[in-house]
Amino acid sequence: TMETASHEGVLYRVSSKGGTPQRLTYETRIFNKPIVSPNLRWSPDGTKLSFVAWVDGVPQVVAMAADGGETWQVTSVKGGVARYEWAPDGKYIAFSASDPLPAADEEAQKKKTYVEHVDQNLRPPRVWVQEFSGGTPKALSPNSVAVVDFHWAPRSEEHTSELQSHH
Repeated sequence: TMETASHEGVLYRVSSKGGTPQRLTYETRIFNKPIVSPNLRWSPDGTKLSFVAWVDGVPQVVAMAADGGETWQVTSVKGGVARYEWAPDGKYIAFSASDPLPAADEEAQKKKTYVEHVDQNLRPPRVWVQEFSGGTPKALSPNSVAVVDFHWAPRSEEHTSELQSHH
């Protein structure tokens, strides 16, 4: 936008045979730091589109019907989510996120008395699993290991044991 000197992504859908693109998003702000990177994904059954958008200033997974309409928020992670994957059965998503800041540190950060040590990452990204329909995320990886990539095994019925992570 001209006002903020930032790139605002807009989501369109077009048939693989060509034709007129259909604009799908209007008010939703697609995740754009450092560049537009929505991590756009189709649901396994093809009825929904999901992507990362700004929700109250934090990147979260949102979804919408594949043929357009309003988006709804899927994740509500304090520090935000940038990387996520659908489970093959479409019932869950896995995502990477750090543990939330402890309340005392959050308060210190607001008062600008918080010190962050550059050479230490005390809150490395972990893998979490959550029902797509909502609910409380469950951490799968320990908070002592930083996870940089992860993938679902082909069958996701036993989601807690079949998610394969790479440290």
